[in-house]
Amino acid sequence: MQMIDRDIAKSSALVIDANPTSRSMLVTQLRDFGVGQVVQSSRIHDARRLLESRPFDIVLCEQDFEAEGYSGQNLLDDLRRLQLLPLSTVFVIVTGTASTTTVVDAAESAVDSYLLKPYTAAALGERLAQVRKRKKALADIFAPVEAGDLAAAARLCLKRFKEQGPFHAYAARLGAELLLRIGEPEAARKLNEMVLEGNATIPWARLGVARAQIAANQPTAAARSLEALVADQPNYTDALDILGRLQVEQGDLTAAAVTYRRAAEFTRGSIGRLQRHGLLAWYAGQKDDALKPLERAAVLGAGSRMFDAQVLVLLASLRFEQRDSKGLQRALDQLQDTASKEADSARMVRLADIAGLLGLAAHKQAGELVERLESWGGRVLDPTLDLETACNLLTVCATLAAADVTLPAGTPAWLEVLATRFASSRASTALLAGAAASHPPFAALVTEAQQAVAAQAERAVTLALEGRQQEAILALVHEAGRTLNTKFVDLARMSLQRHRERLETPEALSKEIDLMQRALATGGGLPPLGQASDTPAHPLAARAPQPTPSPAR
Repeated sequence: MQMIDRDIAKSSALVIDANPTSRSMLVTQLRDFGVGQVVQSSRIHDARRLLESRPFDIVLCEQDFEAEGYSGQNLLDDLRRLQLLPLSTVFVIVTGTASTTTVVDAAESAVDSYLLKPYTAAALGERLAQVRKRKKALADIFAPVEAGDLAAAARLCLKRFKEQGPFHAYAARLGAELLLRIGEPEAARKLNEMVLEGNATIPWARLGVARAQIAANQPTAAARSLEALVADQPNYTDALDILGRLQVEQGDLTAAAVTYRRAAEFTRGSIGRLQRHGLLAWYAGQKDDALKPLERAAVLGAGSRMFDAQVLVLLASLRFEQRDSKGLQRALDQLQDTASKEADSARMVRLADIAGLLGLAAHKQAGELVERLESWGGRVLDPTLDLETACNLLTVCATLAAADVTLPAGTPAWLEVLATRFASSRASTALLAGAAASHPPFAALVTEAQQAVAAQAERAVTLALEGRQQEAILALVHEAGRTLNTKFVDLARMSLQRHRERLETPEALSKEIDLMQRALATGGGLPPLGQASDTPAHPLAARAPQPTPSPAR
């Protein structure tokens, strides 16, 4: 059989198919085409781990893996989203069904080709040759991406699209993503809108407009765009992912849980969507709905880079509440195992340490439990702490208190300090309240802390309205230093920009605010919540090339 191209002998391929006959035929055909290395996998989750650990030039993947609740489409989406698939990799979905929905879904995820069974070897060879030709035609764009020069790559994409050059639509999609990455949302929006001028229904371009609106701090416009897109394309999971995150940022955790559940239902084997659904359901107070997706994510995510170990913290809490000692220990053991493999990760150390408090309580080790809780109480104003840690401490303390476990006498006081520190937005306050929901008195602490922060902010606004702008900013800086709440820093910065000409010492205030902003930078922002990336399944993936190991035939 004729070789596909001159470089095919240097390439490696991965065949993913549960059917041994079909898999064997694909492996044989690839070898006949001259592919240098061919690796095969019967399980899609095993294949995912292979793709996480090493690059392949060609991937041939069956679409349907019903036994695993996953699909070739899901795999491609997850790999693209986490940037684990190099731009140069050819990804072909092979399937025995060709519904319009399936074909559209494959096109939306930037799959390179779509092969319908039964097919001939010649048809497969032709598809591979076509796709590899396209990859080479776009090599001048891929090169600066791989080199890290995203701005140069974006300019090349825009040029290719305007000139209607080869594969200009692909270049437009890639270019819009690159523009978002380099912080040019307005340019990204305009490029997506130029695409929509030719066809106003293209889902990925409509999603690109919404993402540009989010990046430009236009959440209301973005929500409208996303809701219209989801109404037109109910199973467009990338749009659901972005809408869910936007709802979290707006503090509507109940709506976010519903949105993430919809996305997870379309992709039952997606680790990312399972854990996002489970985590948001938990924080929204829907613990019965949270358990199943959290458990499934923990099983599928074992050993995967897509897995968020925060899942195990909440599973441990649920198991403790259910008095399921074996389930609790499994969660703690898995968390400890993950932490030992990532010993350099401060986050993993914190997750394991906080969840371990539940294990101490379950084993009646009251002395060590009190000692560890008091230690955490002494660290609540540590600048390196973040919102995720605050939520987890509230979760564990509320879970223990609800189970009538005796906590150190000072626990409510330092939990209030913690809540005051992180109740900086609707989203953070909602997460803190959800974390503390098992014990209403602790949930009330969060509400009271948020009200206190709002009252202090209102006093500063009143001072500014009275013409005492310098005093207002000094009060905000003081509160930021006292509470470490980033809201006060943000308000101080806004007031400085608005009233600069009326201030007595604007430069000194600016320096003080800058110092405070840098000091609090590590604790700002929402936690991952199972979302390793907000990026949808677009063509861009710029992971550095890795050495290719010897073939596992």
